[in-house]
Amino acid sequence: GVAGVAAASVVAIAVAAVTAVRSDRGDNGDVASTSTSTDAVFDARTDTVLLFSDGSDGVTALDLDTGIAARRVIEEAGDQRYRIAITGDHLVVGSVGEIYAVPLDGGTSTLIDSATFFLPAAEPGEVWTVDFGRGREGAEIRRVTMDGTVVISSNTLDTDQYQPHYGVPGGLVVRGPDGLAIWDAATGVVGNPIAPSAARSQVVSDGRHIAWCDGPCEEAHIVDLERTGPPTAPVAPGRQFALSP
Repeated sequence: GVAGVAAASVVAIAVAAVTAVRSDRGDNGDVASTSTSTDAVFDARTDTVLLFSDGSDGVTALDLDTGIAARRVIEEAGDQRYRIAITGDHLVVGSVGEIYAVPLDGGTSTLIDSATFFLPAAEPGEVWTVDFGRGREGAEIRRVTMDGTVVISSNTLDTDQYQPHYGVPGGLVVRGPDGLAIWDAATGVVGNPIAPSAARSQVVSDGRHIAWCDGPCEEAHIVDLERTGPPTAPVAPGRQFALSP
C-alpha cells in the first residue's frame, strides 16, 4: 500500500522557477527602508530572492524586498537532462562530458567532473554524476562537491537494467524493469520496487518522503523514505509538482 499520505501533500508549482533562496544582504537600515517600498513585491519583508531559468543559458534573480531583478548568462549551460540545479551557494550546469559549478555570487565557474550527466543530490553542496566512459562497461557513478572532490565513487549499479534518475539521501532513485526503486550507494544494493513506473515518471523528495506521478501528473503517490536526510536540490526544468511543507 501507499504509506505516508497524511504526512505530506503535493502542490503544483510554476515550471520556470528554480527555487527561492535566502537573501544575504543583512539587516541594515537601508534594506529595511526598502522592504515596504512601492517596488517591493510584498508588504512584509521576506529576505528571499527567487531564481528563474529561461530554459536556455540564463537565470534571472528577483529580490522580493526591493523589486530589483538581474539576469546572468551561464556560458557553461548545455543539454543536460536537468538543465540547472542549485545546491548550497552554487548552480550546477553542463553538457555531455563537462559538469560545472557556478557560484551564485558571480565568481568563476569550476569544472567539477568529466561525466555524461549529473543528477541532483540530497546532500548539500554536492551532486551525483554518471559517466559512461568510452571502452567501459556500465557507468561510474560519483557524488562530488562544488570544488570537484569525489565523496563516493561506485560502479556497482547495473546500468543495463537500472537507469539513474534522481538523488535521495544516501543514494539514487533508479528506474528498472519493475518500476522505481532506490539504489543505496554505500551497499551497492537496489531495493525492492517502490512503484510501477511509466517511462516518463516524475519524482520529487523532501528528504523524508518520495513522491512520483506519471505523464501529466493527474495522480500523485507518496511513500516514506527508509533513509531520511535533507531535501533533494531544486532543479530546472522544474517538476510539475512538489512536496509542500
